[in-house]
Amino acid sequence: MNVSPRKIDLFIVYIILLVFYGYFVKQGDWNINSRLGLVKAVVEEHRLTIDSYHTGEFGTEDKAFIDGHYYSDKAFGASALGAIIYGVIHPFTGNITSYSSFVILMTILAISLPTALLAPIIYGVSIRYTRDRWLSLAIALSVCLGTAVFPYASAFYGHALSALTAFSAFSLWISVNLFNAKLTAARSFLGGLLIGLLVITEYPTAIIALILTGYIGYVAWKKNMLFSRNFLIPFFAGGGIILVLLLTYNKMVFGSPFTTGYSFNRFETFEEAFSRGYMGFEWPRANTLFLMTIHPTQGIFFQSPVLLIALASAFWTIKKKILKAEVITASAVIMAFLIAFSGVRLWWGGDAFSTRYVVAILPFFMIFLLEIPKTWRLPFYSLGTLSFFQMLIASATTFNGLDLATKKIVETGGLFSSQSFSLYTILLPRLLKNKLTLTLGNHLLGIESWYFNLAIPVIIALVFLMIFYIIGRQPLTSGSNQA
Repeated sequence: MNVSPRKIDLFIVYIILLVFYGYFVKQGDWNINSRLGLVKAVVEEHRLTIDSYHTGEFGTEDKAFIDGHYYSDKAFGASALGAIIYGVIHPFTGNITSYSSFVILMTILAISLPTALLAPIIYGVSIRYTRDRWLSLAIALSVCLGTAVFPYASAFYGHALSALTAFSAFSLWISVNLFNAKLTAARSFLGGLLIGLLVITEYPTAIIALILTGYIGYVAWKKNMLFSRNFLIPFFAGGGIILVLLLTYNKMVFGSPFTTGYSFNRFETFEEAFSRGYMGFEWPRANTLFLMTIHPTQGIFFQSPVLLIALASAFWTIKKKILKAEVITASAVIMAFLIAFSGVRLWWGGDAFSTRYVVAILPFFMIFLLEIPKTWRLPFYSLGTLSFFQMLIASATTFNGLDLATKKIVETGGLFSSQSFSLYTILLPRLLKNKLTLTLGNHLLGIESWYFNLAIPVIIALVFLMIFYIIGRQPLTSGSNQA
């Protein structure tokens, strides 16, 4: 466990992810338009109201109506990052009037570029533990390209960013617990900052934030630094800065620090759903949990069968005492989030692929793969490849119509039918008819055929995999375990 990952390996893994994340871009749904409308309002009009953008090309029902003005009802983390980036480039670009150009540019810069960092982070943890470059690469790619992280890293939602911030915070303290990295004030501050960013990007991830805070506290206690000046104050200062921003934003826009935009959404379906239980969360339902996980319409284990290998491998991983705290934390994050959202009436999230709300927990499955038996490697690689191609179909196509398909399954109680396999009955035919989402090939070169649009990022990725292979023939250098 004393082998440092090569910086060039980390760069290659990052570029492979960026090639896919940046090539396919989602557009046009209410969630995306609500967030991007806020970005344009902040930068172009210097205000938080989206009065100029809630209809037309940026039309959305994901909006709050207060005192005669419209506001985005979404957590503002992704929009804040987008506004910062757009604000920096705005003096050079001016107002970007083309809807598709604006969506592509902001999605790549604010979502795809940062989310692609998830792969080298996962690769870094994996190689330091396994000292196996190809296994570590497979783990990183299976999580980042073989799960719903892939399609949502190409959409201006908050889910992919929340996956990045959640696992980044986790990995910071994995380094302390497993690889003896120093517990510094800077690390503690960054850990708190990431926890805060996680919550303001997607409010329900507060569940994950609490579990991660428990793990971080355990690691600090284990290192006899729980009450040291390098931990407690910097950690809560990092999180506190973000909390103050959240409370200030809510006060300015919604009139109270503890009120969110969902309280002012007047769209009938949303209003009815969020009025139930606590902010839409009711008692967990076993049938909904089945639909979220196993059922082929939206179940994460059908869409990403590589996750089944991860679950099976957990039995070997939990036996390793060195990984006990990490396995417990990852398991708690996954189970708590799945159970919590099984109590949400609109658990699938409208015209959305997979159970989009649980994208944030998907990177945590990588912990279970660190001790995957060698005899399972071939099934792991095979299911990882299948998962990738299924996610490639989802990333290359639009999601309209999936809401209705899911509602029909819910109404039948989750019974299987020929229409249950929406990935193959809706998205694949759409792909084969060249009904694609926005792609760089189409936007820049006018390429319309699905096979060329898929071939371009695949070929580029294969070139970088070849470079990865060539570099691997050189002897690995030893280095520090610290990160």
